[in-house]
This record gives sequence, C-alpha cells and structure tokens, in this order.
Amino acid sequence: MLLLGPEVNSAADVTAVRLKIGERVRIRTGNSSYTLMMVRPEENRVLIRGGKHFPRTVQAHLLGSTLSEKDIQPDALVRGQSMVLSVQGKCIVTSPVLSIEKERRTTLVRVKNAAPLERRRTA
Repeated sequence: MLLLGPEVNSAADVTAVRLKIGERVRIRTGNSSYTLMMVRPEENRVLIRGGKHFPRTVQAHLLGSTLSEKDIQPDALVRGQSMVLSVQGKCIVTSPVLSIEKERRTTLVRVKNAAPLERRRTA
C-alpha cells in the first residue's frame, strides 16, 4: 500500500490515500516533475516517467520517502521528503517533493441495451 501524505514526522501523521491499479499521481520535486501510474499496489510497483532519470516510461519499485538516505519511511510518498525508487537494481533518490497531485480521470461508461440516438432531419 502506498500512502500519499503531507509533511509528516511519523507514520501516524500520514493520511492514507491508496492508489489503485491504473491510478496516476503527478509529483513535482525541487528539480523535476514525474508522473507515476500504479501497476501493482501490493508491491508498490509503478510506471514512472519524468526528470533526467526517466525520459521514457519505466517500471520501478517505489520504496518510500526519506529525509536522509539512511532512514526510509517505507510505502509512503511525502511532501518535503525525497522519493526513493529502485529501478533495474539501482537506487534513485530524488530531490525533495514539493507537490503531489492525484490525477482525476473521467471514465466513459458503456450502457448495455441502450436505445440508439435518434437522428433528426433538418429541412
């Protein structure tokens, strides 16, 4: 489970926002902007694109957030802390996160047995 939250001092301060498969967040750090899409919530596997490290979309394991590279707050993405990812065996630590924005998507719904739209004749 990935938690998205404001600045925190402990895990108890985080308000949990769980990302579902396919949901996206935009993250702006001090140096870059990223787009993350959740692929496997139970493993915090995401697709990420942005910044100098990810010019193309790649799969990554979002390890958590950190104020120092020694102490990682697992399973959390926190404003004011750096994002920590593992990509193809490499550990990537971003500059501190300035903003986290969950994308809102509109969904088209297909209705079964709906009557076709009538065409109006114009004179």
